[in-house]
Amino acid sequence: MKLHRIIAIVRRHFLMTFRRLDRIINVLYWPFLNIVLWGITSMWLQQQAGKEHIVTMILTGLVLWQIVFRVNLETAKGLFEEILSHNVVNLFATPLTFGEWVVGMMMLGIVNMLLVFSCCAAAVWLLYGINIFVLGFSLLPFMLSLLIAGWFIGFFICGLLIRWGLKAQDFVFTVGWIFAPFSAIYYPLDVLPRFVQIIGKCLPMTYVFEAMRGILQNGKLSTDYLLTSFGLDILYLTFSLFFFWYMFEISKEKGLARLD
Repeated sequence: MKLHRIIAIVRRHFLMTFRRLDRIINVLYWPFLNIVLWGITSMWLQQQAGKEHIVTMILTGLVLWQIVFRVNLETAKGLFEEILSHNVVNLFATPLTFGEWVVGMMMLGIVNMLLVFSCCAAAVWLLYGINIFVLGFSLLPFMLSLLIAGWFIGFFICGLLIRWGLKAQDFVFTVGWIFAPFSAIYYPLDVLPRFVQIIGKCLPMTYVFEAMRGILQNGKLSTDYLLTSFGLDILYLTFSLFFFWYMFEISKEKGLARLD
């Protein structure tokens, strides 16, 4: 074994990681996110000792969050895999239009939502004896709102991918989780610092999770929360689709082949 060859390998990967801002962020991102997310959850749980529905709230929040994350991930991965397989030019050289591709990915998101929700709901019931269907028909608007949230995050990532190609690949797996600490998935919004609450109130997911906890605690569904959630969903979905389309047009001018 030669030390200079070992050092060369270490130096190569060190330079690959620390010369790119996105890779540096990715190294620090997950530890920081876990500390923030589970730190706040632990502090809230400590205050709620002995109260009812705590476990149900956390596990139901976890199941519903999977809709947002998996839909946005699979939407972004749809384009990412086309870039990775050098198929973007072939794909859009066909009569396929931008709008048709978008609708196709939306339909795939619906299938993913149904599969993920069914699997997670069954797992929570079999492993922990918790039936999240106690939320009743309110589950339907909750799932629809979170589906739209997954779409707008996913299409925003697609806009980054179609513009910068594989240079933006780390965003496929990280952007969705940026919203997690602000969305009040496992804990109420009011346990967060005031400036973080302001961010949380701008996210449609927050209102779904707050409404879910309201049903489990009081048996009442807040229609105001639902209407706010859908209003923000539509606003952000419109923006993300426009952003994706705009980046697609810029990328076409520069040549889609450069993504391969």
